[in-house]
Amino acid sequence: MKKKLLVILIAILLIATGGSYMYIDGTRHAISSKSKDVIVSVDSGESARTVLSKLNKHKLVRNITAAKVYLKLKKPLFKANTYKLNQNMSFVKMVSIMKGTQKQYIINEKVKVGEGTTIPQ
Repeated sequence: MKKKLLVILIAILLIATGGSYMYIDGTRHAISSKSKDVIVSVDSGESARTVLSKLNKHKLVRNITAAKVYLKLKKPLFKANTYKLNQNMSFVKMVSIMKGTQKQYIINEKVKVGEGTTIPQ
C-alpha cells in the first residue's frame, strides 16, 4: 500500500514538473532568435482567444496550450490597436504590449470619438 502511494506521488510530481516546464518554456521564451517584424491588429471587443488565434496564425506562439493557460490565469484586457510585434519576443512581452502599456509598438492608435463631438485643430 505504501509503495503504491509513493508511486502515485512520484507520478504527480513528474506531471507537475513537466507542466510547469511546458508553461514557462511556452510563454517566457521567444519563438525565434531571429528578428522578424509582424503586424497584428486587435479589434475592439475581441476576446483573448481570438487574439491568441491571430498570434498563432502569424507564428508568434511557441506553445498554444501554455499560451491558453497563461491567458486564463492572467485575464489580460487587450487594447484595440495595430501592433508591431516580433518573432523574437516572448508571449508574455506580446501580451504586455497589446495591453497598451508600450506605445513604441503601436502603429495606428485608434481613438474613439463620440457622435457630435468635434476635435479642435
